[in-house]
Amino acid sequence: MTADRLADLLGLEQRLESALVDHRGFAEMTAGAPTVDEAVGAHLRWAIWCIESLIELRVLVDIVDPRGMNESPQGFRPQPTAMGHVIWASATAMGALDRAAAAFGALHLKQLSGVRMYDFAELHKCRRSFPRDHPVRKWHDDVIGDPAYRDLLALLRHPMIHRTTPMALRARVGPSTPRDQRPAHQDAPGFYLPRIDGTLDPGYRRSVNVVEFLDEVTPSVHAHIQAAIELFESGAAFERARIPGELHEPDSGQSVSDTRI
Repeated sequence: MTADRLADLLGLEQRLESALVDHRGFAEMTAGAPTVDEAVGAHLRWAIWCIESLIELRVLVDIVDPRGMNESPQGFRPQPTAMGHVIWASATAMGALDRAAAAFGALHLKQLSGVRMYDFAELHKCRRSFPRDHPVRKWHDDVIGDPAYRDLLALLRHPMIHRTTPMALRARVGPSTPRDQRPAHQDAPGFYLPRIDGTLDPGYRRSVNVVEFLDEVTPSVHAHIQAAIELFESGAAFERARIPGELHEPDSGQSVSDTRI
């Protein structure tokens, strides 16, 4: 299964390279910069590598699974291990979407100051630079509307949450059994996520562990990155925005995790 997923990513990267070659002249003409092809290619390759990193993490999570014991076979405690894994997972998953947004930003939007690049939050602020039927705007709206993003990834990476997300520790009471006879990921620590709809609602909480997170978010991110690359394959990504190169002012009071478009 893992080998098939890795082969699929390699094929996706090869499709990206072919698309960039096929549309090289169009990309330069659209953006007016000879380096835009390199920027787009680098961002989207990075997005593919992020997906592969998520697949690798899922394998590693199984290897260090303590199965309800006080430590993993390698001697690591489950709580700090889970903390590191969920940071890896959320940052990498969001990083993939950020890189696709950076590719679209490099192609269509005004260059940001200094060495800053567009991320998904910046693309969200500038979404009205694209009409609703523009392929980039549709891609953005698909991500925003995806439950894996809206109800999980956007919350875990929200700046007011991911620094203070409490951990849900689980403990099993009962007779002890050997590790190899215990269910996988038994008593795995989880992380509480309050829902955000413009404001924090403390009455809603969801606990998710890193296995649940990866199993829900990785296929979703993979699908969105594949969709982005398909826009470059078809040439739809190069369709001019309503105001090419114009950077609209961000909408006041609206965060990227707010699902209202």
